[in-house]
Amino acid sequence: MLRCEECGTGNSPANLYCASCGAILDPPSRPDMRATQRFPAELRWETEIPLATDRFMLYDTAKVLLFSAMTVISVGSVIALLMGGASAPLAEWLLVFRIVGLVFVGIGVALLLVMLIFFGNRFPVRITLEPRGVRWEARSRRGKWANRTAIVAGLLTAKPGLMGAGLLAETRSTEGMRWKDIRRVRFHPQLCVISLMNSWRVVLRLHCPPTLYHQVCILIRTAAPHARLEGVVA
Repeated sequence: MLRCEECGTGNSPANLYCASCGAILDPPSRPDMRATQRFPAELRWETEIPLATDRFMLYDTAKVLLFSAMTVISVGSVIALLMGGASAPLAEWLLVFRIVGLVFVGIGVALLLVMLIFFGNRFPVRITLEPRGVRWEARSRRGKWANRTAIVAGLLTAKPGLMGAGLLAETRSTEGMRWKDIRRVRFHPQLCVISLMNSWRVVLRLHCPPTLYHQVCILIRTAAPHARLEGVVA
């Protein structure tokens, strides 16, 4: 009998969540499960991630744009102050901030249009769980075509920024994370999504088919028993 640390209810050792409050049962209290359940040679699935209608994608995009805008404003402000901009009226500073904000809002709208029109609001990926860790692979032919086109266009037009963006996107088409590097795991059972984090950020988000979600949760808990678990069943 396993006792939930949140509400104190006793649970069967086979339970992943508390039957009373829905809290995730702490894996250190389940040595029998880790000892008896072996990790399979490989668990792989393919899925299509929604883009413009996915709350995680929208959140990550907004976070990147906000961080980029703050960086541009901070660097620009330092340069302006060093060049004597401290004497500029407040109205001019506010105008500059407003222009930067509008530029990044425009970038955000453009990204949404790319998600909806170019990718059709779907991005196919392949996710693999293996004894060493997790592997995430982009499977979009349009994405690969766009990356390679950007690289070639950057070379032909002598634009290193465009070529660099294509190279960066191409190298990030496959990402991975070792089990020992996972520090936190956040479960979203209603959406069948699992967020894998290191000590300070989300590294991978696993979008699981509903039929595999429970199995993936158990495998992650078995492979990364040291990770802190977050999330409850709605």
